[in-house]
Amino acid sequence: MEPRRVLVVDDDLDLAEGLQVFLHFALPHTEVARASSAHEALDLIDARATEGKPFDLVITDHTMPGLTGADLLERVAIMHPDALRVVFTGHDESISSSLQQGRANAVVLKPDVAALLDVADAVLATRRRARA
Repeated sequence: MEPRRVLVVDDDLDLAEGLQVFLHFALPHTEVARASSAHEALDLIDARATEGKPFDLVITDHTMPGLTGADLLERVAIMHPDALRVVFTGHDESISSSLQQGRANAVVLKPDVAALLDVADAVLATRRRARA
């Protein structure tokens, strides 16, 4: 079975690393990478797609310097429409905007990592069933 691939994007390096480790151990058969900015994430997403190992799920913070999480997910939706997209944010005003504009498949409020795990597991399971 090919591993599922998840990218965590957050400018808070400690949080990004913590989520990377947590999701790696909590989601079996899952490779988890991290990026500290939307620009770094776009480069990594493109590189993995070129290698034939695209990300199944991108989890991003909303408020980051430069491109916001919503900007990132808008680009991901256009360039890599098969990638599922989740916003993990402490700002609830980004919820309706990101969902209404189709940028995110789901939004989870920080610091609820249990809810993030549930959402990530559910969307990845949906992806796995769709490919079977």
